[in-house]
Amino acid sequence: MSQELEIEFKNMLTASEYDLLMNEFRLEEADFFTQTNYYFDTADFQLKERLAALRIRKRELHYELTLKNTRTNRFIGNDTNPSRRTSLSNFRRCQYPSRTSS
Repeated sequence: MSQELEIEFKNMLTASEYDLLMNEFRLEEADFFTQTNYYFDTADFQLKERLAALRIRKRELHYELTLKNTRTNRFIGNDTNPSRRTSLSNFRRCQYPSRTSS
C-alpha cells in the first residue's frame, strides 16, 4: 500500500489572474481534467465521529477508494484499480479507526 503526502493550497482567482497564470505557464484547456469526489458515511456519522473519511475519487475512467483517518493522517485502505468484487470485500472487512488516538 502506498503512502501519499497531500499538501493543499487553495486560492480564489479573478478571471485576469487565471488568464495570467495560463499564459505564464503556457497552459491550454486540454491540460486540465475533471476530478469528482464522492464521500460516504453511516447514517449516524460513525466515520466523522472517528475523524475518518471514506472517499471514492473519479478521474475519467479511473477510480480510487480511500479511507483516511485524519487523526493520524494514515491511509487505511487505498486501491487504485480495484475490481467491484474486491472493493466490496475490502469495504466489508474494513476496520474503522478507533475512537482514541493510537
